[in-house]
Amino acid sequence: MAEATKVTKSELEELQLDIRYINDWQMKIGSLEVQKTDLLANIIGSQKRLKDVQDKLRKKYGDVIINIHDGTLKPREDDGEVDKKD
Repeated sequence: MAEATKVTKSELEELQLDIRYINDWQMKIGSLEVQKTDLLANIIGSQKRLKDVQDKLRKKYGDVIINIHDGTLKPREDDGEVDKKD
């Protein structure tokens, strides 16, 4: 077998195409990870705001259950469990 000094044009194009595909997919994955990070930050912010609203409502109405569909209040019933604080 003779020693080649260069791959064929079609082999080079095939290599370049595969590398381009890999690079494109890696860029897309990176973009999705950035979006994921932003979405997670939004969830954390929303959870904090929800806790703040819940605390404000608890101070105003006490420890009640609020129906999130119509806003009605219902007393929280004791579930019968013994307080296990020691």
